[in-house]
Amino acid sequence: MVITREFLNLIFSNATFNLAHEYGAYAVGTSNPNTDPEGYRALMVLQLAGIYWGLGRNYYIDLFNYANSTGNVYEVLAGSELLGPLETGKVWFDIAIYKSSAESAGLPYFPLPPQVNLGDPAYSNYYSEAYVTIVVNGQSLVIRGAPIQLALTIPDQAPNKVLAEELIIYLITPSGQELMRSLGITPLTPAIFYGNVSGAPQLIRILVNSPLLKYGG
Repeated sequence: MVITREFLNLIFSNATFNLAHEYGAYAVGTSNPNTDPEGYRALMVLQLAGIYWGLGRNYYIDLFNYANSTGNVYEVLAGSELLGPLETGKVWFDIAIYKSSAESAGLPYFPLPPQVNLGDPAYSNYYSEAYVTIVVNGQSLVIRGAPIQLALTIPDQAPNKVLAEELIIYLITPSGQELMRSLGITPLTPAIFYGNVSGAPQLIRILVNSPLLKYGG
């Protein structure tokens, strides 16, 4: 957390802003919180860092807003749109990118500690102290911080449901878990099934409450 604080102070320093302007670059890249979860989660990370150090929930948010007002923030609709600007040097620090995305793209990244990375269920109560208001279809929605869990499902109109079922089963096996780890994703072991068990494909129904898959409600 000490290194994280120093790293954030470096990103949002006037020295970094001035140097980025000198090179015709943006110091900070992010995605729109109204269109991309990575965007609002980036703001939550900043809030949690401020809360942790007793600086206040909005300490780093204010620094971010200042960076934006001085033309040092490059915002896109989705975090994936920042990969190109990062590789070319147009953006120096992307605060809205998942570790898995950085590893898949071969980009260097700063690993956040569990106190702020929204990745450890043990910090669920602490994460909930962060919240962001986004606008969806003209309506304001308050979202509180929570551990990030990736989910997948089989749509009713999926063209090949058998293949989709096989993919899900593979991902919850040790081989599939190892694949996810290689992509920077920490798999849940066992995986968690949410929803109506009777509506799931037969092989997945059989696996519910097995060592590979537990029922989550």
